[in-house]
Amino acid sequence: MTSELWRGSWATRIRIVSGLILMVYVAAHLINLASVLISPDAYDVVQKVRFWVIRSDVGTTVIGLALLAHMTLSLGKVALARSLRMPLRDALQISLGLVIPLILVS
Repeated sequence: MTSELWRGSWATRIRIVSGLILMVYVAAHLINLASVLISPDAYDVVQKVRFWVIRSDVGTTVIGLALLAHMTLSLGKVALARSLRMPLRDALQISLGLVIPLILVS
């Protein structure tokens, strides 16, 4: 299983690692939001821990670089393709990746 995950070029590996970093960022945010169901105090504690990690210089840099790398490499992969023929799964993944920032802006 592990060998299948790391198969491919350096760009594929960076895209996977940056995607995992972004997934952990989103999961931490969702856990923070879910903690309010326990109590407002739990929410405050989880938010302080999350901010301590994410809003630090290192955390901000890692998340920013992961976002930049993931977006650049994903769009670069599409731009360098010889044809736009692709499986439905890949087209859906790219479409949703392009729509998410537009949804967040609104």
